[in-house]
Parts: sequence; structure tokens; C-alpha cells
Amino acid sequence: MTQDIYDPELNGEAEEADVENFDESQRASFVEALTEAGRPDMPLIELPQPGVTMLSYGVEIDGERRKVVTVRELNGSDEEALAR
Repeated sequence: MTQDIYDPELNGEAEEADVENFDESQRASFVEALTEAGRPDMPLIELPQPGVTMLSYGVEIDGERRKVVTVRELNGSDEEALAR
């Protein structure tokens, strides 16, 4: 039994492979290639680093303009305040 295998590096041409006569190393690399091809691209999300930064205009709090702020990840109480 033969099966056409599409390889994008062959510019759209199909390569014929004898799937019944694969040896174990070919079978393992074939399974690995199929597994990798089916895996979605997952973005790498880096954790935000807390730090101090300078705002160009600043933010006014209690009548005072503050330009130096600490940046951190939102927590549950921050989200509740934003939702209100």
C-alpha cells in the first residue's frame, strides 16, 4: 500500500511513501512530524515585571499631580474597583 504525502518543501508535489515498510526510526520521525504539525502556535506570555516608571503628563490624585508610578499586575480588588 502506498500513500501520497504532501511536503510543502516540494512545491506542491506529492511524494509517494510505502507506509507498510517504514522501519521504526522512520515511523517515529513521521509521528513526531505529524504531532508537531498539528500543534497550534502558542504565544509566549511573559509575566509582567513590577517596576517604577515616569509618566510624561502624570495622573492627578487628591489635587496633586503624580508623575512617578509603580506598575504591577492587577489583582482581584483592582478588577472589582474597575467593574464599579
